[in-house]
Amino acid sequence: MIRQFSLALIVRKLSISLMMLTLVWTTAACSGGVSYNTPPQEDVPQAEVTAPATSPIADGVYPVQQATYDDALGEYGLVLLNAPRPILFRTANLQMARLTDEEISAGKASELRVENGQPSFYLTPDFGLSTSTMSPKPKPIPKPDRKKW
Repeated sequence: MIRQFSLALIVRKLSISLMMLTLVWTTAACSGGVSYNTPPQEDVPQAEVTAPATSPIADGVYPVQQATYDDALGEYGLVLLNAPRPILFRTANLQMARLTDEEISAGKASELRVENGQPSFYLTPDFGLSTSTMSPKPKPIPKPDRKKW
């Protein structure tokens, strides 16, 4: 009987000790201590995003493969075919117009016409202009609140 009593006492004390150790270990692991996954963020002022000037391109007519509008920069980007350089033409000031019905029936595709350094983009009705709407300033990643259950 004494042996059974002392064995039960040892098991009880061991169980209580393991539960306390587990509680301390999980509390330390889940506390908001130092995070090793992300580097510390400093309050460094971010540079303002400004639209670059128009890419230089010679006067002429260039077929357009793809067109995008970047909302954060306020500029258009055109992938030009048969252009000397640059193949990606960027500008913040772009006039756009629809090709005439006669030009479309003649088989003309969307094109960029540059006259006296002024670009004009002539589109077919089915040409897609993709847009990207991004914030110019990076948003901080919120840290999870570890105090909530």
